[in-house]
Amino acid sequence: MRAALRYKEWKIITGPPCSGTKCGVQSENRNYYKAEEYVSKSRSVRLYNITADPRESYDLSDKYPEVTKALLLKLSVYHVSGKS
Repeated sequence: MRAALRYKEWKIITGPPCSGTKCGVQSENRNYYKAEEYVSKSRSVRLYNITADPRESYDLSDKYPEVTKALLLKLSVYHVSGKS
């Protein structure tokens, strides 16, 4: 399932990573492209500290497993509650 949740300085993203040679969202005013080598194509859960890494370039899910687990639980509760 593709989902994202922000909590304090953390952001968790679930689901398959982006495809192609670059990741990100393009708009007229912003370019969020990230270098491909920073994003693991095999990860279905990615954790970022958006205060320290606003471009979401470095997945911290392995470094902070307790934060990852807590945010996955929050996301699960949110999903089960039927809110969208």
